[in-house]
Amino acid sequence: MKKHTRLFLLFLFFSFRLSAQINISAMATAYTENFNSLGNNPVTVLPSGWKFGSGAAPTYSNVANYTSTTEAAGTTAGAVLTQTSAGGTYNFANGANATSTDRAIGFLASAGYSGQRHIMLQLINSSCNTISQLDVSFAFEKYRNGTNIYDWNFYGSTNGNT
Repeated sequence: MKKHTRLFLLFLFFSFRLSAQINISAMATAYTENFNSLGNNPVTVLPSGWKFGSGAAPTYSNVANYTSTTEAAGTTAGAVLTQTSAGGTYNFANGANATSTDRAIGFLASAGYSGQRHIMLQLINSSCNTISQLDVSFAFEKYRNGTNIYDWNFYGSTNGNT
């Protein structure tokens, strides 16, 4: 039986202020995040505005969302992902986990950690201007071979709940 894990990247646009958001206060201002500042600890707090969530109906304001990783692993040396690696929210390293500064966030499914998973970012338009264009780019990285099916979905919201 195949496990179906979905990854969702949520970009939420709110007209009100909440803690831990990214404020867009001027037009033509870029926001970038490469996660390279996460370090090598398994339990690492995500950058401001980012959250993990789970379930079929993701919302940024869900109190069950979390803002840290639970595991860390690299692609070489110690702490490498294997077939027996624990499932969870990961602080991935491209290279040795202990020394790599090329980091990424994501999930690893397991028997005890399955279901739909989400990566969410809250962007706040705190300017007086209407955002008429938003360009999003990202690099998808796969750190372990597997047959799990995933997909990407982008959502927008004006209130964090719908």
